[in-house]
Amino acid sequence: MDHYRKEMQLSKEFLDYCKTKIGKSKRYLVSEAKENSYYNSEWELMVPEGLFKITDQGGGILV
Repeated sequence: MDHYRKEMQLSKEFLDYCKTKIGKSKRYLVSEAKENSYYNSEWELMVPEGLFKITDQGGGILV
């Protein structure tokens, strides 16, 4: 969400609210990419490496 915050016109307050709803377990943005993911501590989420390279080139989101 942080990556597309301006484009989607998301407020800081909305992002802060979302962060209060984060669970305790490890989550994967794309479960099929477990081997090639990195941990984002701010969102407590495993994110596929190269995700934003693909989406920023207009290729769409991998999900």
